[in-house]
Amino acid sequence: MFERGPTIRWTLAALGSILLLPAAARAHRAPGAVAAAAATAPAPPDTAGWNGQRVMALVGRAVEARRGAWADTSLHNFEATVEAHVYFLAGLGGEGASASGAPGGGAGAPEAGGEHMVRADQLALRVRWKAPDASLQTIVGRRSEKRLPTRIRYHIDHLSLVLGNFGGRIRIGEGSEVRDVLHPVAPGATSFYSYRLADSLGIRMPGRSTTVYRVEVRPRDPERPGVVGSVYLDGATGAVARMRFTFTPSAYRDPTVVAITVDLRSALHEGRWWLPAEQWVDIRRTASWLAFPLSGVIRTHLEVRDLRVNVPHMPDLPEGGKVVTLGPASLHRYGGWSDGLYDDAAASGLRGTVGPEEVRAEARRLVGADLLGGSGRLRPAVPDVSSVIRARRSEGLFLGIGARWRMDDVRAFEAHAGWPFEAGRPEWRLGYAGPLGGGRIDLEAYGNRFTDIGPFVAADGVVASAGFVAGGEDFTDPYFRTGARLAVTWPLAGGRLSAGVRAERQRRALLVALPPGDELVRPVRPIREGDLAAVELAWRRTFAGPPAGTFEARADLLGSTDAIGDFAFTRATAALEGRSGPALEPWGWDAEVGLAAVAGSPPPQALLLLGGRGTVPGYPFRAWGGDHAAFARLALSHDVVGSWVRLRAIGAAGWAGWGEAGAAAADAWRAGPAGVGIRESRGVRTSLGGGVGIADGLIRVEAVRGLDGGVWEWMVSVDPRLGKIL
Repeated sequence: MFERGPTIRWTLAALGSILLLPAAARAHRAPGAVAAAAATAPAPPDTAGWNGQRVMALVGRAVEARRGAWADTSLHNFEATVEAHVYFLAGLGGEGASASGAPGGGAGAPEAGGEHMVRADQLALRVRWKAPDASLQTIVGRRSEKRLPTRIRYHIDHLSLVLGNFGGRIRIGEGSEVRDVLHPVAPGATSFYSYRLADSLGIRMPGRSTTVYRVEVRPRDPERPGVVGSVYLDGATGAVARMRFTFTPSAYRDPTVVAITVDLRSALHEGRWWLPAEQWVDIRRTASWLAFPLSGVIRTHLEVRDLRVNVPHMPDLPEGGKVVTLGPASLHRYGGWSDGLYDDAAASGLRGTVGPEEVRAEARRLVGADLLGGSGRLRPAVPDVSSVIRARRSEGLFLGIGARWRMDDVRAFEAHAGWPFEAGRPEWRLGYAGPLGGGRIDLEAYGNRFTDIGPFVAADGVVASAGFVAGGEDFTDPYFRTGARLAVTWPLAGGRLSAGVRAERQRRALLVALPPGDELVRPVRPIREGDLAAVELAWRRTFAGPPAGTFEARADLLGSTDAIGDFAFTRATAALEGRSGPALEPWGWDAEVGLAAVAGSPPPQALLLLGGRGTVPGYPFRAWGGDHAAFARLALSHDVVGSWVRLRAIGAAGWAGWGEAGAAAADAWRAGPAGVGIRESRGVRTSLGGGVGIADGLIRVEAVRGLDGGVWEWMVSVDPRLGKIL
C-alpha cells in the first residue's frame, strides 16, 4: 500500500526486485528476373540449432560459390541504371530519450518523436561490372535541397551501389564507420561465425525452381567485430540472394555511430544469376559523450531500374572498382528521373518492408540482450533541454544534470536531478527500463516533478522559459508530484499499448519568482493536495495517410480510487496530430485534434483547460475549462523562399464545459484572483490568423484573432516534434 505523504521507500525496493528479475521483401523485378521475396510458406526452423550439419553444408557451398563472380562463371558482365535517394534527417526523440511521466516512456525507450528532413539528394548512376572484379559507377544526374543548414559531406559509398555483396571484407563510410569486417560467407567465416537455418522460400519460374534459405548469423565471440543478422542463400548454387544485418559494437570505428543497418536485395535473372535489385542502408549518429534525444540519420535507398547481362563489347573497367561523377552542369541537365526528390519511402521511414528497428530487434534476439549500439555504457544523459536549464514562475531558475547506464541494448538505468533556486526543493528521478516477454517494463521513482495541469501543452520547454523571462508568462499551470510508477508496454494494433499503476503525492505550486522588470505575473492556480493511487492505460501509433503525410494517434485513460488515495475520478484524453510530408512541397499542412473528458469527483488539477496558445489562440490563456473539452487546429503553408520561409494560414476551434463534477472542482478557482478562475466556453469558439514559418517551419511567428469576442494574439512557437526535445 502506498504510504500517505511523499515517502517512496517501497519504490526503491521494487527497483531492486526488477534487477533480479520472414519478412517478404519487395525487390525490383527487372525483365527476366525473379525477386528473392517471391516465396511460398516458410519451412519449419532447423531443429538442429546453431552450426548444425545441414546449415554448415549450405554455408560451405556458399563460401565456395563466392570464389567466383556471383556464383556462376557464365556471367561475364552487366550494366545497369540505378536511381538513389539519400536523405539526411534529424532524429527527434532517439538516443537518449527517457520518460517524462507519460505512459510508455522510460530509460532506454525506443525512438519516438519522429524525424525532420535536413537535406535530400537524388542521384542517377550508370553501373558497369566486368568479371572478375572490375567495375565503374558513374553519377550521371544529381539534384539536392537543403531544408536546414548543414555542412554534411557524404562518403562515396553512401552514394553508390554495393557490388558483390561487399566482397570478402565489409567497409562502410570508406572504412571510417566500419572497416574490414569479415563477410559471413567469405573464406574463413565458418570458424568466426555461428549459423542457424531459420526458414526457406520456394521460387519457381519457367525452366527453373530453387529454394532460398534464410540463415541467421552471429559471431562466435560477440565481443569481436562482426555481422549479426540474416543471409539468404540459393540452395542450388550457394549464391547470396539477400543480406539483412547490423554489426556488433566493436565493429564501429566512429564513436558517434549508434547503429548501422544494411539490407541488400537481389533478383534472379534468367534463372541463373542473383544480381543487385535494391539497397537500404541506415546510419544513425549521436553525440559520443552525451545521451540526448537528438540524432543524425543518413538513410539511403537505391533501386536498379534496368539491368542487362553479358553486354557485347564492354570496355575495360578499373580493377577493384571506381566511382566517378560528371561535372555539375551535366548532372544538372539530367532529365531521366522516374520519381520526385521526396517521393521515396525512405523520406518518411514508414516503408512497408522490414526497417532498421526490426533488423536491430532481430539482431538482439540472435545475440541475446547484448549491447549492439555503438555508444558507451555510462554517459551523461538529459531527456530534454529543459531538464538542464529552465525558468518558471513557480521555480525560478532551474539547473539540472543526469546520467544513463546501459546494461545492454535493451536495459538501462537513468538518474536525473535538478535544483529550482526559488522553490528550494530538488527535483529528481530514478528510472529503469528493460524487456518483459514481448514488451517492455518501465519503473521510475520521482520527487517534486514539475507538472502542468493542461492536459494540452501550450508551450514547449525553451519557449516557456523565454516567455517567462520576457513577459512573466510561462504558459503553464503547475503543481508538483512525488511518487512512483510501474508500466508495461507491448505492441498492439500497429502501435504500442502501455498499462501501469501510479502512486504519488500531489503538492501545490506557489508563485515564487518574478521576471526582470515590472511585468504583471499571472497567479498560480491552487490545487487540492493529496495522494493519488491510479491505474493508467495509453496507446500510441504513428502511421502514414493521405495526402502524403504522417499521423500520430494518442489515447490515455487514468482511473484513480479513494480506497487508497484521496481522489476518485477517471480522465480520458485522445489526440491526433498530422503533418504533410516533403513530397507535397511547396504546399504543406499540419493539424491537431484533441478530446478529453473527466468523470467522478475530480480535484481541480484534473480539470481540462482550454483557450489561448496551444488550443484556440486569440482568447485569454486557459480561460475556459471543465470536465469535457475538444479543440481542432489546422494550418496550411506555402513556401515563399524555398523551404526557409513559408507563409502560414491558421484556423482553430474549441469548446469546453462542465457538468456537476466539473462545476464542483472549478469552485476552487472561481473566487480566485484574475487569471485563476475558469468558465465554460459557451459554445464553440473559433479563431483565424496567419504567420510565417522559418527554417522549414521549425520556428513559427504567428498572429491569430479570436472571432467570438477574442483579441489579436502574437505567438512565437516551434514545431511540436522539435518541442519534444526542448
